[in-house]
Amino acid sequence: MNVGTAINGTHAGSQPTHQEVSDSQVLQALQVIHDPRSNNDQRQEASQYLEQVKAQEEAPYKGFIYAANKQNAAFLRHYGLSLLESAIRQRWLDYSAEQSQAVREWVLELAQNIDKADASFIRNKTAQLWVEIAKRSWALDWMNMDEMLVGLWSGNAVRKVLVLEVLENLSENSFGKEDATTALRGQDLSKACVEIFTPVQVMLNHFPARDTNVNVRFGTQGWLTRIAEFLAWCTKQGSLDDEIALCAAKGLATLKSVVAWAILPAVASSNSVEAACEALATDNRSVQLVAIETLYALYSRYNFSTEDVRMLVGPLYGTHMIERLRAIYSWSTVNSDSIDDEKYLLCKKLAEVVHTVGKFMQERPDALPDNADVPNFLNLLLEMVRNESLHVSIPILHLWAQLLQPSKVGNSDLMLPMVGPLLELCSQRLLRFEALPEDASIPALVFLSEDLDTIPERHAFLGNYARFCRDVVDAIVFKRPFEALQHILNQADDVLLHLYDGEAAFTVPQYKKASFPALKLDAQFSVVEAALAGYTHWRTEKYKQRDQVAIDQELETINVALESWCRKLFEARFEDPGIQQRIIVLVAEFALNPLKRKSDFVQAVFQYLLDSKSRLLTAQLPSQISPYNEAIKELHRFTSHQLQRIALRAADFLINDFTSIENAVSELCQMARIEDDDRDRCISILFIIVQRASNLGQEERIARLETYVSQTVTKWNDQHFGNLLQSFDGFCNLLAFSGFQEYFSSRDATRVEDWSALPLDGKGIELKARIDAAQRDLPLRATTTFLSISLDKAEPGSEPYKVALTLWSKHLPVILPNVLQLISLSHMFSNPAAWSTSSEEYKSILSRILRDRFWQVGISSGSRDDFYNRVELSKASLEGLASSIRGSLRFVRDKSYRLLSSISLLADTIYRFEGLPPIMAKAIFEHSPALSAHQTGIIVDMMRPIIENCPPDAREYFLTPLITAMFDGLDQKVSAEWSAIDQRSKAASKEEDLQEEMKNESILRQLTYNCVMLVVRLLDPKEDVSSKPYARHDASSKGVPPGEAAAKQPLLRDFVLGNDQVFKSVVLFCTHALQMHDNRCCGLITRVFRSIVGEFASTEPIAGVIREFISTEVFKACIVSLNDPYFVDIQNDLAQLIATIIKRYSAMTNTPRQILLSLPNMDQQMVDSALSKIFKADVASKMQRAIVLKLLENLRGISISEQGRLPKPDPKKARSALQEKYITQDVPRSNADRERSPDLGGVANMFA
Repeated sequence: MNVGTAINGTHAGSQPTHQEVSDSQVLQALQVIHDPRSNNDQRQEASQYLEQVKAQEEAPYKGFIYAANKQNAAFLRHYGLSLLESAIRQRWLDYSAEQSQAVREWVLELAQNIDKADASFIRNKTAQLWVEIAKRSWALDWMNMDEMLVGLWSGNAVRKVLVLEVLENLSENSFGKEDATTALRGQDLSKACVEIFTPVQVMLNHFPARDTNVNVRFGTQGWLTRIAEFLAWCTKQGSLDDEIALCAAKGLATLKSVVAWAILPAVASSNSVEAACEALATDNRSVQLVAIETLYALYSRYNFSTEDVRMLVGPLYGTHMIERLRAIYSWSTVNSDSIDDEKYLLCKKLAEVVHTVGKFMQERPDALPDNADVPNFLNLLLEMVRNESLHVSIPILHLWAQLLQPSKVGNSDLMLPMVGPLLELCSQRLLRFEALPEDASIPALVFLSEDLDTIPERHAFLGNYARFCRDVVDAIVFKRPFEALQHILNQADDVLLHLYDGEAAFTVPQYKKASFPALKLDAQFSVVEAALAGYTHWRTEKYKQRDQVAIDQELETINVALESWCRKLFEARFEDPGIQQRIIVLVAEFALNPLKRKSDFVQAVFQYLLDSKSRLLTAQLPSQISPYNEAIKELHRFTSHQLQRIALRAADFLINDFTSIENAVSELCQMARIEDDDRDRCISILFIIVQRASNLGQEERIARLETYVSQTVTKWNDQHFGNLLQSFDGFCNLLAFSGFQEYFSSRDATRVEDWSALPLDGKGIELKARIDAAQRDLPLRATTTFLSISLDKAEPGSEPYKVALTLWSKHLPVILPNVLQLISLSHMFSNPAAWSTSSEEYKSILSRILRDRFWQVGISSGSRDDFYNRVELSKASLEGLASSIRGSLRFVRDKSYRLLSSISLLADTIYRFEGLPPIMAKAIFEHSPALSAHQTGIIVDMMRPIIENCPPDAREYFLTPLITAMFDGLDQKVSAEWSAIDQRSKAASKEEDLQEEMKNESILRQLTYNCVMLVVRLLDPKEDVSSKPYARHDASSKGVPPGEAAAKQPLLRDFVLGNDQVFKSVVLFCTHALQMHDNRCCGLITRVFRSIVGEFASTEPIAGVIREFISTEVFKACIVSLNDPYFVDIQNDLAQLIATIIKRYSAMTNTPRQILLSLPNMDQQMVDSALSKIFKADVASKMQRAIVLKLLENLRGISISEQGRLPKPDPKKARSALQEKYITQDVPRSNADRERSPDLGGVANMFA
């Protein structure tokens, strides 16, 4: 065959067109692109020409000629390979058998002629072309590929590396990553890979009935064995030279890819583990690193049989191998003063491997071989968990938390020598590292800065580390409560005694929020709290035993010791507010958990907290504004909160001494320094005790509670107050805003750039004082406090709940209309239309006043404390006056929102008001588009409980206007904000400060996520209503178990899907959300749409209308997003939604087909072929996605990295799945957290 003309005759009537591609022009264009002196226009023109060449008929042949000539420049040869690649990817299906064979022979010839002189990128590209052809024709019309690979394998090192590159990429494409071309082949490629990698004897043993008619393998060994033998040869060569090291690293990389899916007996029989372990002993860091990654890929798999554990895991529990791991760990441990990146990365990876290997000791101890050196392995774990780097330590700490749980290993005596060192470590590592200054000379901080770039990741990581430390302490106390508690409490005593050793004595002017003594005490007290949790768990288990007398004696012994130690804290006196707060927390914890049944002790703790609060209110404070003053105010609030917590849990104890408690609270409320909100909290303590005490009569209880809320209710009933809420001007007078415009104008505010630099004069100070006083005079704060506390932990149907219902139901007809008016008027204030009579100067001042100041982690400059200090210091300035105005409006909004949320918990009270829904919808949403994105997000948070708590029979009446108005407003607001962000991004210059832009975008993303999560809650078919108040209330009132009652309740999803008005608003928002530049939100919306598409496949008229909307607007939005490079990471989700619409609707409407045909470069045969494949009943979802992605291949967006504009990610920053878990908020507590195998449908199923 004349391969030169095989491609040139692609279509009937076409003529060879060699002259259309000019070699000189191609070379010239490539030289322009690679010449640093070329300008952008020249490069763009050259690139366009080179792209046009790829479309020529003879392009693949020219590519072969360019690549095959070793005299050509490397960039020309590489371009030749890209011509072949383009032909394979874009036109393979158009080629005849003869043409595809010609292209394959060109690629094979190039591969066979590879030698050491070829650049690495030429070799890699050649291997890539081999793989691209294999994905399309191997095991179809190309059956001898394995034989050809074996032939190349017998050649030199360069050929071996080429073979390994091919095998690794085949493995990754077939099992590791989702590839559209591979997916279209179904399981053909997967089966073929399993066949050629697995030794033939293993195949016969495990799949004796497999189909052997299609033979793709050559020889009996299989590639697992060949690679393992080759690695064994490499490691026996002593010190590895560059060529052998490259071969070994490539062999291990291929092995790493394969062991993630290969049949485990095949891995065992091929001696792959031994080969990887021997590679660890080499002196080449790159080889060692890939060897560790190979072991991690294997041991993080699921479903090891007993024999698999013995054969594959057992070797790493041998004494020789443990010593090797210890030696590698010791060698790779680095100092924080001079971090060797390669060694440090290897050390972190080694810790992950030891973690995965160690989990077998906890999960499958009986499967380990008899000669497993478990004591030695535990000692290795102890060494590694002490590493100065928390990133090295955390997987081992996580493992310790699991090993110490009750189990064969956890209950063994082998753990006893480990207890002391582990308690010591946890005491040190529970330090709040995030509160330390960045320049603190602590090694752990240095490593944290090296490992984590963002503050949120750091906080999540440290939170998980602290949780594992607490789990370790908890487990140790559970095992040895007497000894462990005594040790921990003695340790805490020692810390208290020597808290300021080596530190300067505390002084008020030098106060810092997170002083080192405060942090040291916090760490030790965290250990005590974890110990109390462990004791509580132990006590719970003890109560299940039969010998109650002996148990009570044991418990009394421990309880007496705990009470004695805690009472000593009553006498502890420290000036540092942070230390005082920490002591108060721990004392309250004793009363709320381990000693909650000891009434005398609980009352003593309550009195201690009251006395502490009294001391705080009478202590002398600095006259000037200072961080210390603010810390004392925070301590006031915190102490009140602890009193509330104890009152909720111990009302029956406290009611016995109520008179003295009431007198003490009255004294506190009369003190001059107590603030209004703190006074409300103090009164609420009495409210809680009266409401929750079980030995009060109903009439007496209600009468007492009325006395606490009467003053607040009177304000709501005040006629003057109600009249002011009838107009916008009245609202401004209510908040004492009258005259602020004139004042700002008189101070020339529009010409002052920094308002915080302009101090207030006497008139301004007086105006600010009036505004602050007006805010305090509103009944919102007290009502919110009493209502929320009356419902806190009050289960529907319980006595406290009934009391709250009786108390508040009669006052709601007055409170609720006024709350809605406050919301409406506070929103109107932010609407420029409400200020239509004001001048442009006033509007400019107003818009600046309403601009929130906020600090955002990872974006704002400086720390959060610095930001709050600046705000505090600006209180007496023009900015401080503006802040008071903003603060009053924010106070009205936030307290009103919270009131509405709390009212929604009062059974169905709010949902039965006649005519309320449209009034409520108008009050909340009429002016809400004028609010900022952050403020809009708060509305979404408020609406969620109101919607979810609505009784099913009231949804049609109550929720229809509310949800419709809400999503209409959210669609308008969120879409406009995203549009503005996109426009500003396009117009931004390099010199522009983007900090404010980043903060705005971050808040918009959070708002979008809140909206999308509300949609998910509304439309998620798995929504659980058993926890909703209406379900529990109905169940309790009818004597039906809550779960059973919930099962009978219609889902919110059914209401939304069945209400045309509501669904229209929700689906419009969802459609627009598909194009908002947020991958997380777009991915969630595709999931929602996939769940509802099937609901409209019926013949009902309304279903047809919605079906057409989804087939048109939603379908188009998916295609547009698929074409957007931003969404490249969620193309699979978008493709799946497109496929779902096609599959469910194609039989009922032709719209999706017509839209596809209207796309550029889309012919009818392609579309119809794709639709018919998708429409088949047995096509898996993975195949459906692949068909869509292949059909729309020329339209899909391409990521910047794919375009070659960004370098590959730094391997030092690349994270494993285990590391990703540790930087997210919630690491699973279960033991079954191994890496899941790829989605194969089970390798065994391929041969069934």
